[in-house]
Amino acid sequence: MYHFIFVDDEDYIRELFQEIMDYREFGFELAASFSSAEQALAYIRQGNKVDAVLTDIRMGDLSGIELSEYIYADRPDIAVVIITGYGEFDYAQKAIRCNVFDYLLKPTSYTDLERLFAALKKALDEKKDDTQEEEEESYYVNMIQTLKDYIELNFAGEITLETISGEVGMNPAYLSRFFKQHTGSNFMEYLTAVRIKHAIRLLKDPTIKVYEISSMVGYKSTKHFYKIFKKNTGLTPSSYREKWEKQRNDTGNH
Repeated sequence: MYHFIFVDDEDYIRELFQEIMDYREFGFELAASFSSAEQALAYIRQGNKVDAVLTDIRMGDLSGIELSEYIYADRPDIAVVIITGYGEFDYAQKAIRCNVFDYLLKPTSYTDLERLFAALKKALDEKKDDTQEEEEESYYVNMIQTLKDYIELNFAGEITLETISGEVGMNPAYLSRFFKQHTGSNFMEYLTAVRIKHAIRLLKDPTIKVYEISSMVGYKSTKHFYKIFKKNTGLTPSSYREKWEKQRNDTGNH
């Protein structure tokens, strides 16, 4: 249920607006009515749930246009509808820069309100869906980064789908599908790529033995490390080191 407030300085207009229709049929609840823009603004700033504001233009010290400007600056998520008379329409055009959702022309009919609230609900539903999609996307991005960070910090240990799923609170099978869907690589492919990346870095240090590097990047078996390294680079670790040292020496001689 969406919540809206109504602002008009004429008592009978506010009373009429409360009784003219059942807003719940359109997915709305009239949360409050106010006789001044100042009261409405205070209500919003108190943190009350407000999804839309319907406001008259000419009211005391603070006009409906100025109220729209404050809302646009502080709470752009709130939809604002301006209620205007024929002679005020040019004045109401100033509200365009405040991203006003719509205008209601006085006198307002039941049909006008039906049209307005149907359109307003559609717009708010779409905004809600967009927000949910953004939140989900943000969750996915953060979760993938968490998984990558965990792998980067723990690649040298015995890391499996089971161990990492326990860290992030996911079922291993779901985690496997989730990781593949959002990275394009399965878990083991990504872990292997991280290990090979670090192995390449370590191979450039001639003081570290290949069997030591194997252990340092998470492989207990040096033979298995040789096999995985060659599969991913086309060279054995020793051949890669020799090639790199030769290239470094050739560069130093020029």
